[in-house]
Amino acid sequence: MMHLRTKRAAVIVALLLAATLILGACGGQSGSGGAAATTTAAATTTAAPATTTTKAPETTTTTAAASGGKHYDWMKKYDEPVSVTIVNTQSAAMRFAPGEDAANNLWTKRFKDLYNVDVIVEWTADSGDYDTKLNLAIAASNIPDSFLANNNHYKQLKDADMLQDITDVFESHASPQLKQMMDDDKEIFETAKVNGRVYGIPGLHYGYITMLDLMWIRNDWVAKSKTGEPQCFDDYEKLMAEFKEDFGAEYGMPLDKNMGPFLLSAPMWHASPNRWIKDGTGKIVYGATLPETKTALAKWASWYKQGYIRPDFATIDDIARNQDIVNGKIGLHPGQNWLGWVNGVELVKNHGDEAYFRSFYMYAEDGQPCKQVVEFPNGWYTVVRKGYKHPEVLPMLVSDYAYITGAAVSLGDIPVEEVLPFTTNDMHHVPRPFYITFPKGHDTDTKEVTHALETGEEKFSAGWGAGFYAESKKWVENKDTVGLGRWLQMGSRQSSLWKNIIRVENGECIRSDMWGTPPDTLLEYGAVLNDVLNEGFAKIIMGAEPIDYFDTMIKLWRDAGGDAATDAVNEVYNK
Repeated sequence: MMHLRTKRAAVIVALLLAATLILGACGGQSGSGGAAATTTAAATTTAAPATTTTKAPETTTTTAAASGGKHYDWMKKYDEPVSVTIVNTQSAAMRFAPGEDAANNLWTKRFKDLYNVDVIVEWTADSGDYDTKLNLAIAASNIPDSFLANNNHYKQLKDADMLQDITDVFESHASPQLKQMMDDDKEIFETAKVNGRVYGIPGLHYGYITMLDLMWIRNDWVAKSKTGEPQCFDDYEKLMAEFKEDFGAEYGMPLDKNMGPFLLSAPMWHASPNRWIKDGTGKIVYGATLPETKTALAKWASWYKQGYIRPDFATIDDIARNQDIVNGKIGLHPGQNWLGWVNGVELVKNHGDEAYFRSFYMYAEDGQPCKQVVEFPNGWYTVVRKGYKHPEVLPMLVSDYAYITGAAVSLGDIPVEEVLPFTTNDMHHVPRPFYITFPKGHDTDTKEVTHALETGEEKFSAGWGAGFYAESKKWVENKDTVGLGRWLQMGSRQSSLWKNIIRVENGECIRSDMWGTPPDTLLEYGAVLNDVLNEGFAKIIMGAEPIDYFDTMIKLWRDAGGDAATDAVNEVYNK
């Protein structure tokens, strides 16, 4: 049996190592990465960063939240101890109680007390290193009993017959809540199946409102500017000029070698350079090949010529780019809903309480609605290795996670105060791989947190909302920067997620036509294709090549595997 697993691992490890690098080439998240940055198994790039408070709880009892609430049929305690080995991600934001760590904490104690399940952590890794360590574990035929697999790991492991069929145990041990979550997102749940059989539990997503990008502008500068808050695209250019003239900004827009801000700004020209979408003929094509991307490049090239873009952007990474923001060199930044977390603390520290960036609507240059194409949102599956004796542990513990973080409060089973330790201090990320997200959760959280801050009426549907509210209040009441990012994200009607709720309701969110994992051919060519586009984008923006070089760049992309990748995407997704 070990020989068979070793053979299977050898067959797929090369593809997995490559997939770690190239997933984003033509189908991953945009942002600080390349034409689309790599999505790791641990990444939740469309989700809110970690919830934190100023210090960890003084004590964490094994009965917090376990002592309250009802016992449901799916909460089945083993007569004899059952162990499950896992691997995990770790974060500096995780603030454990004294004497506790990733292997011994309020979650592992709850699982032991309530189910008699011993969770054994074999290793932990930072989110950026998780995929690499998992690749090595697969190569060594040393995968744990249960773990997170990103879209590419999941596909390759299924093909290699290394995953346990959990169809029957999901039916018998998943809670009604978890089953309903899968039923509500049937298309994503279907991607976990082969011939109707289930091989993993999708991680789902935080809702479409977390996938839309905005324009972030430095609050103190825009408040003092002649232009004021932007009402149209032209106001962005007015503010770029004004920030340079009156506030000492060195550049108008940030950019780096991976093209993140360019990609995030693309909807202003109705472009989707890093999404697969249908062209006018009904064929699915990569958005970078369409004329709207050429229009976006022409504008960025004109900004570069006017001195609005850092001259050496093609030699810096996203860390250096963000440092320019923290150092007061830039006042506008296209970014994702959580951008306020990234540099808010340092900006306030360096430049005062009003110096943070806050979000504004993104306006199209032609005045039309600024619609945005979003990619397939499921970033991982929780899986069980083939041969593990107790695969039912997986749906049971995922159900428990969903219950504590998303249902216990609304059902009236457990007081908010007892749930908060599980949803603050980044403790909600600790029990991977039994973690799951709530597609509609942040819509509700945003509305409830804002309402509570406006009225003082503290009513929350889940422990999440109570934690987010407590966090936001730290900034509102005491200017404690621990709560700044959360307040900018969901603490008012001017917050990023509140704006995105309106945008989704207005139909400004469009799904990519590659709604699922990338085909093998796309993975095979992805890194090369990504490099071709990044190099071409940089040359055009810097003026090293004229705008008409766009056509040459696309031909190079097609010849480097773009045509083969396009055919593969259409074969799988254009049915």
